[in-house]
Order: sequence, then C-alpha cells, then structure tokens
Amino acid sequence: MTQDFSRKEFEFLESFAVLLRAKTIIEIGVQKGDSALYLCRAAQKNKGKYLGFDIWDTHGLKKQFNTCGSAESVADFLIKKGFRCFKLIQIDTNRNREVFEQVLDESCKDGIDFAFVDACHSYYGIFNDFFSLYPRLSTTGVVIFHDTLNTDGCREFMLDLRTKYHDGTFDLIDLPYGYGDVRCGISILSKRSFSNLQLGITEICGSISTPQKIEFRELKWNRHEKKKGILIPTIKKKDMKSINIGVYPNRKKFK
Repeated sequence: MTQDFSRKEFEFLESFAVLLRAKTIIEIGVQKGDSALYLCRAAQKNKGKYLGFDIWDTHGLKKQFNTCGSAESVADFLIKKGFRCFKLIQIDTNRNREVFEQVLDESCKDGIDFAFVDACHSYYGIFNDFFSLYPRLSTTGVVIFHDTLNTDGCREFMLDLRTKYHDGTFDLIDLPYGYGDVRCGISILSKRSFSNLQLGITEICGSISTPQKIEFRELKWNRHEKKKGILIPTIKKKDMKSINIGVYPNRKKFK
C-alpha cells in the first residue's frame, strides 16, 4: 500500500491566510521554500508581504540536521514563480534573538497577522521563536505551529501554552494532520479577537440572552480570563533532554 506524503497543510495555510486577510505573513523555517510558495501566494492575493527566516545551515540541538536549501535558491524559486512580495533573512532566530526581534519591529510596524513556525523543533527553539512573535502579533494575529504531534519539543510546548504560559489572551487547537499519513500535527493559536475588535452581533436568530448581554458577558469573561504576572522563564539549550535524539517510528501510541 502506497503511503501518502502529500502536503495538504500548505494549501490550508494559504487558504487560512487569505481568509484572515493577512497583510504581514511571517515564516520561521523556510528550508527549500515549499511552504513559502503558498504563503507568498496568499500575501500576493492580500496585497501584503511575506518575510521568511531560516538559518540555512546545519541545525538542531546537536547539529543533527543537514543544510536544506539556501536563501538564494529560495529567492530564485519564488521569483521564477512570479512573486516579488517577499523578503528572505538568513539568521539563527534563537542565538541572535535580539537581532531577529529588531528586524520584526522594523518590518512589521502594524503587527504580524499570520506566522508559521516550523524551525528548530526543540523546546528551546519553539519557545524562543514564539515569545519573539507573540508580543508583535496584530489584534487578530494567528500563529500556526508545525510538527506538534510527532515531535517532543513542539508537543510539550503546546501543553505548556495551555497551562504554564496561558495568560487568557489566546485560544489554541490541535489538528492531528499534516504530511499525509505521517500526521505530523498542526496547532493553531489565535488571539481572542471577537471582544478585541468589539464587533457587534448583527443577525438575530434567537438565543438565551439579548445581543447586548451576550457582548457584555463576552467582555466580562475575557477580562476575567486574563492573567497578569505569568512567569516566562529563560530556556537554554542545556535544559534540553537531548541524550536520545532521533526518530522512533514504533512509538505510535502512548507509552
């Protein structure tokens, strides 16, 4: 039986970014530009821009992954596809976090509408990338994480976003799909934008409460959910349990 390794999640990313009317689209972890193609298409449809960040070098906690692609090859690929609405930056977003955040501040003055995080899959990597992005999201900003089902660092960070780091300003859902039969996992983090935008109810079909009461309850709930003083620790490479790094295809169920 032939296995399915199709990348339907990239089509989803494009459609979702178009739905959100995302003007500023960020990707961390570009590699050969496979997903960049779809995100550039979304940026073009939205009359926006795409910024892609990648180390384009050997990577991973123990440098266990070889270089995949280059800024030059991706730029050439996207230009040949007819795109001009992009900028590619070669950087280690973790080691050079201050520089990375400075580039974000300079390039995303109206906030980040859509971010796709698919770079270092260690907890250290995804932790630092997220906390560089989140304060810079727009009011309705969304972050999509890749490989959150099958990779330890990504999966634990999703758990901690729901628990240790949840400040009541976002919602998070997991989808056990991506990369065909591999089911790598996609997680979507969205700001709570209904009450942020204060958009009113415009259609009455019958409910338990009046529109005004629904909106009031929503605002009250949102304010109540927000937590101050959430402690965000400093995570370093030395904190990672990296002794047995590798792929374990037999771990299909909880053990």
